[in-house]
Amino acid sequence: MIVPSRRLGWAWVSGVVALTVATAAEPRLAALVVAAAITITVWFRPGASLKVLSFAVLAIRPSLDIFSERRLGLGPFAANPDVILGLLILLVAMVLAIRRARDGQPVWPDRQLWHAHMWLLIAYGFAFAAGWRWYGTYGGAVGVREAIRMASVIAAFLVVLWWVNESRDKNRAGWRYLLLGTGAPIAVAVWQFVTGRGNRDIEWLNRLQGTFAHPNTLGPYLVPFILLAIAGVRTADRRGRVLRIVAAAALSVLVALTYSRTAILVLVTGMLMIPVLQLRRLGWRALTGSASAALVFALLGWLLVGSMIRERFSDLRISSEAFQAARTGEAENSLEWRLMNWGVLVAVGLEHPLVGHGAGMTTELNPIVNSDTGLPYNAHNDFVRFFFEGGLLGLLAYLVYGVLLCRWALIAARLAEPRDAPGAYAVAAALFALFFLTAGTPEFGQQTAIQYEIYGMLALMTGVRQMDGATHSANDMTAAPRTETS
Repeated sequence: MIVPSRRLGWAWVSGVVALTVATAAEPRLAALVVAAAITITVWFRPGASLKVLSFAVLAIRPSLDIFSERRLGLGPFAANPDVILGLLILLVAMVLAIRRARDGQPVWPDRQLWHAHMWLLIAYGFAFAAGWRWYGTYGGAVGVREAIRMASVIAAFLVVLWWVNESRDKNRAGWRYLLLGTGAPIAVAVWQFVTGRGNRDIEWLNRLQGTFAHPNTLGPYLVPFILLAIAGVRTADRRGRVLRIVAAAALSVLVALTYSRTAILVLVTGMLMIPVLQLRRLGWRALTGSASAALVFALLGWLLVGSMIRERFSDLRISSEAFQAARTGEAENSLEWRLMNWGVLVAVGLEHPLVGHGAGMTTELNPIVNSDTGLPYNAHNDFVRFFFEGGLLGLLAYLVYGVLLCRWALIAARLAEPRDAPGAYAVAAALFALFFLTAGTPEFGQQTAIQYEIYGMLALMTGVRQMDGATHSANDMTAAPRTETS
């Protein structure tokens, strides 16, 4: 009898031989052989596959976002490293889901989470059908690209959740992986600051963007880590408090050096929301303490980088000159440009008000074009984008998804163990701010790296609640939250 390890070894050798032959005969067949080899490996080694892929999602993915720049002109199915990782995650998650179903293990942690993502599926369904209906094969291809991208994000969430549910040690390792993943973006950002080689879209301004395609991604990417550090100050020991304050201050300086108004608005909103979200569980005393800590941190941050923030917000204006700049794409990231951009997209979207123009078609049909690349701009607003791409029906479904997901995250925070609660509330606050402050941030639904980050954090905080044998379920909306211990 051949043991499974020997069968896997023979399968691997056969796969390598088949890959070599396929590559020599027809290079495109190599992808099928690789997919088959990965499928076999995942099926026989699910535990190791979960660990490796969770590390890739949490630690490696933030360093790959730079390869998603559309200015490379690689088309809707560009084979960039981040795209390849997304397809790999999707394949592995499908294989593992089939195996879990066979073994009687749940694919989704609870019904409420599944229902939230059903609404997301409905939203993308409207948008995909519209793109296929109005623009034929190309509209359908762009819609498929968007659907696969979003499916890879959800698949990554499930992969991390399945992995961390195995033990608390894996949950701690997951947080270490997530922190490790910040190393490359921060190191590159520091190098960009020292050498002056950051984003130079505004010629006189050196905006840090790290490993991401734009400063408006690096800034919001760092915000959840700042909120995690701030939220944990109240319950940490003296040494931990110092480390958290130093880390939050350093990351806040990097956020300010992105010169991203979007990130600053998200950070301020998240800091204000943390004590409010904790009120029901921890009471007014904790609210006062958390608010005081946030106020002190905000004051210190203003003393450090207040001049940069004032400079970044000083040029806001609404005028005929601003309108002309918006039309030519020369006023990128300014508030007046966004107002003009939204108005144009809404006007074009009214051509198909119920179902929109199709998923991903914003960056194909937007009349406002980037003068440097010749490519249409995105919406810089999730709600405007979903109205343009999915119409009123798609927008409504997307809003329901956002409400249900944020509600689920808040319930998960309330059910977390006392030592995990501060971080869980910080993640919930970051999700609320990123999703609903869409007027100030680029689309959360289009920021793939940030979606991986937030969903990874949600998986880690949810895994703790489930692994500790909580008597409450996220489906039990009447369950009392756990109380804080001294």
